[in-house]
Amino acid sequence: MIQEVIKLFVFSFVLVTAACSSSTKNSVQEESDKTLEFDDFLTPESKLTEEQQFAFDALNTLQTSTDKMNRLYSTFANTNHPFYPADTSFTISQSELLAFMNQFVSENCQNLSQETRERLVKASVLAQEVYTVMYCGSSSSHSDVKNGIPTSGTWVISNVLGRRDIVLVW
Repeated sequence: MIQEVIKLFVFSFVLVTAACSSSTKNSVQEESDKTLEFDDFLTPESKLTEEQQFAFDALNTLQTSTDKMNRLYSTFANTNHPFYPADTSFTISQSELLAFMNQFVSENCQNLSQETRERLVKASVLAQEVYTVMYCGSSSSHSDVKNGIPTSGTWVISNVLGRRDIVLVW
């Protein structure tokens, strides 16, 4: 009788263990089947509008279209850049950035057609209304911002939409 109780107990234990491990495997498989997207982790307020996404897409295209590497690139927002500390900082409007980007791109993206450059520049400035620029002068040319906004050295357009720093090396 004791042997039969033991056999019944062992059989029940094996059956329950098999059922539990099968259930666990299925739930693990179901979890791994779910593909998470970057946007799944964002709050509705932090998702990009279509215009903002176009701006980042345009910047990505410009970044890969410069005549010389590392003239225009993006980093994570608020990165401590190697050319810091900045000499000064200033704030420019979207329309001012448009003018400076047109100048920068016409000088540094000659491999793009004029029409393509204009289209990309117009889209690239749409992320924000106002931009903060950290100006880092090159050792050979320390331009004084009092004489106008310098188009030399390095500009770090910081914390664009809380996602990127955009670096322009004039």
